[in-house]
Amino acid sequence: MKLRTHLRTLLTDRRGELNLREEVVALPIGVKVFTVAAILFVVVATLIASVSATAATNGRYNVNSLQFEKDVQASTVVKGLGDSAIAILTTTAAGSCGVKVWEAGEAGGHKAVFTKETTTAGACTASTPAATFPSTDGTLEVGELSTVTFAVENLGGRTITFDIAGNPTLASGSRPSTVSDADWTDLRPYRVTLDLSTAADRVGTYAKSRQYVGTTRITNVPQADPSLHYVPPATPVVAPSQLTITGIGRSTSAGAAYSGVREGATITITGGVCAAGTTTLTITYTPTAPTGLPPVSTITVVPLTGAAYAVELAGVQNGSEGTVLAVASCGDNSMTVQDQRDYHQSVPTPLLTVKQGATPEQYVLSWSAVSSLSTMYRPEWATNFGTDNDMANTTALTATMTFTTGTTYGATITFWVNATVSQDVVKSAPATIATAWPTTPAGANMTYTRTGYNGNYVSGNVKWNFTGTCPAGTTLQASQLENHAGTTSKTYNNAIQYQGPWTANLTQVNWGPSYALQGYPYGMGLQTRCASPTGLYSPVVQVQSREWITPMAQPGAPVWNAYNIYTYTAPVYWTHSTCNAPSGCSSLAVNYVTYCAAGSNLNSNGWMSTDWGGGQYWHNFGFGDYWQLPNAVARNVTYTNAQYNCATPWGYVSPMSPVGAGVTVTVLP
Repeated sequence: MKLRTHLRTLLTDRRGELNLREEVVALPIGVKVFTVAAILFVVVATLIASVSATAATNGRYNVNSLQFEKDVQASTVVKGLGDSAIAILTTTAAGSCGVKVWEAGEAGGHKAVFTKETTTAGACTASTPAATFPSTDGTLEVGELSTVTFAVENLGGRTITFDIAGNPTLASGSRPSTVSDADWTDLRPYRVTLDLSTAADRVGTYAKSRQYVGTTRITNVPQADPSLHYVPPATPVVAPSQLTITGIGRSTSAGAAYSGVREGATITITGGVCAAGTTTLTITYTPTAPTGLPPVSTITVVPLTGAAYAVELAGVQNGSEGTVLAVASCGDNSMTVQDQRDYHQSVPTPLLTVKQGATPEQYVLSWSAVSSLSTMYRPEWATNFGTDNDMANTTALTATMTFTTGTTYGATITFWVNATVSQDVVKSAPATIATAWPTTPAGANMTYTRTGYNGNYVSGNVKWNFTGTCPAGTTLQASQLENHAGTTSKTYNNAIQYQGPWTANLTQVNWGPSYALQGYPYGMGLQTRCASPTGLYSPVVQVQSREWITPMAQPGAPVWNAYNIYTYTAPVYWTHSTCNAPSGCSSLAVNYVTYCAAGSNLNSNGWMSTDWGGGQYWHNFGFGDYWQLPNAVARNVTYTNAQYNCATPWGYVSPMSPVGAGVTVTVLP
């Protein structure tokens, strides 16, 4: 009993707090109690360590609780960041915004509470970002926890939850009769709570659970005293009926026009009815992105009936996003009701036009602005010859694209422009342009000259020139067409029998088709076109040469080829007197071998015979000659001056052949 009493004395100092160290020093130790004292010393030492840790931890709890309460009380704006962090924004005396975040984290295998701080330019507002501020790893405030829970309530005691970006949402529920509508629907945090629980294995170290509570300096009552939650009004406070934003869309009448649409919004509300008369309706759009944009607002005094009512708000910029807040009151000394909705004003597509520039390879693009906000434009293009690309980014409303010389003739090029405003990217409708080829140069002055190359008598060379040139960067090409030939039936064959390859800058070809004959009419077609490096071609132009007649060569000299009418053998150099001829007067058919070119026939021909008395006779080839001998004595006659020419069905005649060699024939009795 004495030992327990003394132990309590040891653990309690003069202020009623445990102080083992003083009592241990003053404890008289005798031999009789040495063993007990030794055991007691170990126990007490352990208690000293535990108590010291508890005292230190409790001290940190108390300091942090006071700091949390102080931070919340001094705040300008409070935002939740999801369910594990609270951002406290406070405007400093210098006019900047101090941002401090209390957030849950992990340290040493247990949950912990950290703080992070930074400063941004300008006074704190509801649009000041708190979720993306730059920070270090943070300061550890409390560790060795099992749970860390943040809770936020508004003036009406209604729970507020936040997404990770800090956007608030009110919990569902019915408004108590003792809570005003303004307090119940207020989206601003009033009571901010941080609940902490100690880790299970540290229960003996310090208090098991604590709660930090802070309240903000907000009120919905006019003429509020900073030290009071609200001041009761001298007369009953009137309030409009519940206000609801039922729709937000782009205005068709308010705001400046960009790309055919307006930078304004139509906000439709219901409710907000004041029983005594008109309602003061304030609509405010507070942009959150891009950052730094000022809010725009309009105030309307209108007799609302509860039916849908639309308000036009100018200055809602394309590409911005933020919050639309509608606030209604019934004049002075009225409570307010409000509703808010997030809104994003979309970006219209640019209106793009394209025109031919100073050269056929240059195109000038222009487009309409899509927003009053800073906008980046990026044109792009595609062609029908298989290339596409982007152009440089620009903030201007025009751009020029120049292609390689000669590459755009006959090309269809499609352009677009992409507009980027903040996080919005839109693409225009396509604008297409085609660059026509100039007139294709045609072949001219086509001439045929016989050359007789490769042993073909009628083969020759066809030459021409052109009526112009192809545009710079392109190549003039030509191709021959063998498409006109006279036939042996004296008709024309105009089918294409041969087409030569397309050849750059071709001005002549060797002409000598296998079907070409002497003394026939022929002609050749010529195709021309301009070729682009991109594989595009101008329209083909075809011209036809004048018809030419192939010349006829001199046929070879006739060769004796007569035959005896009796024996039908040839050649023969004898004959019988017709007096003894059993078959009649003719005894010798005087004929010659001739050499008319293919497609032509024997035309003029003849030969001369001289008898033994000097008499001479002219006849044509194939004449049946006859002789009568006097006195039955054999005589010799000569055949000379044989000659002929050839003619085609078209009436073209060759030169006369050389004179054939003379022949002596013996006439037998």
